[in-house]
Amino acid sequence: MNEPQRPILYVIVVGFHHKKGCQVEYSFPPLVKDSPNECPPGWKYLPTLALPDGSHNYDEDTVFFLLPSLTQPKKAVYGISCYRQIPVEKLKNRTADITRGTVQKSVCVLSAIPLFGYIQVKMSLITHAYFDEGDFSKVSLLEDTYHHLNSVLVHNDLSSQTYVGLSLRDFVLHWKHKAVLLFKLLLLEKRVIFHKSPVHPLCSTILNLLSLFPGMIEEGLEKAACVRLSRPMSPMPNYSDDDITPECSPRHLISSINEIKENTETVPPNNRTTISKNVELTDINNTLTANGEVRTVDQSTEIGIDITENINYELNDQERCEEMCEESNSDLAPESNVNNTLLYLAQLKNKMCGFPLQLFYQGYLCLPYLSLPYMDLLCDVNVRGYVVGATNVLFKQKRQLFDILVDIDIGRIECQDPELRKHLHLTTEDLRFADYIVKHVSEEKHDVFLDGVGWEGGDEWIRMQFKIYLLCLMRTSLLQGKYRMRIIIITHFLGIGF
Repeated sequence: MNEPQRPILYVIVVGFHHKKGCQVEYSFPPLVKDSPNECPPGWKYLPTLALPDGSHNYDEDTVFFLLPSLTQPKKAVYGISCYRQIPVEKLKNRTADITRGTVQKSVCVLSAIPLFGYIQVKMSLITHAYFDEGDFSKVSLLEDTYHHLNSVLVHNDLSSQTYVGLSLRDFVLHWKHKAVLLFKLLLLEKRVIFHKSPVHPLCSTILNLLSLFPGMIEEGLEKAACVRLSRPMSPMPNYSDDDITPECSPRHLISSINEIKENTETVPPNNRTTISKNVELTDINNTLTANGEVRTVDQSTEIGIDITENINYELNDQERCEEMCEESNSDLAPESNVNNTLLYLAQLKNKMCGFPLQLFYQGYLCLPYLSLPYMDLLCDVNVRGYVVGATNVLFKQKRQLFDILVDIDIGRIECQDPELRKHLHLTTEDLRFADYIVKHVSEEKHDVFLDGVGWEGGDEWIRMQFKIYLLCLMRTSLLQGKYRMRIIIITHFLGIGF
């Protein structure tokens, strides 16, 4: 089977049969040629993703999920499934297989691009119209949807629609200081399970977290569902080889900044944005280039260490080092200099910074929702870690499956390993940064005309703050020097808003 070379690959209807369970009832184009009701072997359990565990407890909801491409080992396929449950009395055409008092189905789209929220908005309307018709045999609406969505996505630039349906403000208000902890947690590349029911808030939490990493949703998930397993497994495609290799790494950040620094003009004063007042950043030549060299970092030694402790740095002038020591006890830098420097960092293009970080590759998976039949996937030796969402309580009970369990309902982050808990500890600088974010997000907006759309404390502002935080965090991880200087540079970079 060859996947069509279009943004929208398939529009599928998944229903629940009282004897057979979840099954594909319709697909356009057919998933398997001449067999419209079958799934290809590599997507055998697709119906369990489109109609999630516990979905019978809700009248309607939406789930986001990832599948490995059947033909391209380096690509993921993005699933958006809207499901509903209605009384059989509302059906105009009641077929013999409907034996219960309610009927439940999902309308699912498999897409080649990760426009989760944008597609959800459209598919929610389509799903309601499909159910309101009262006759599930009328599928012309679904075929029209397939052609319409492809036409829209092909002829329009929808890059600005990536974050439709997400709310970082709600994410920060729910997690508060723990939002920074979750952010650092992803960098450690551990086995993380998020749990919540219903499923849409679960998926949204994971996508909100991913959106804090520049370019991650747009370009960083291409390999997030791709892995060559150590043994054949029916839910996954059986690739002949695994040529998934990293194309960039965090080490490229510094050399990229060196290049862009030479070509970037000074930001005009009228374009300055107040980001943080009480921060002192040193000269960009010293703080960002470090002699224009990048010290080789053994990735295997970085995974699992405390990201903001035991770091080293190197400056190119001993006199400058001493000067920084003296400046640490002096008055803070002028506000305009601070804002210019931070705004400069915020305006660095993602590709020039090595973003998105290649977190999800070589067996590190990101699956916003995972159903029970895929549980064995997590135990494969070639799966070195994952960030997955689950609604089934069995995922919580199988403690051997996770290093970290995130219970979204109660806002709890459970860690079984005492050593890992130390690595997740928020430093003083982390807490200052978190305080700054939470304070601005929590402030009440008194202007009714700007409520919800203001810059400071809004979603884009939050993403910019975390981009700066990540740039500074990565830079300090490459520096080396005396302990006192290490403390100073961390404070300058990470003590944002204090």
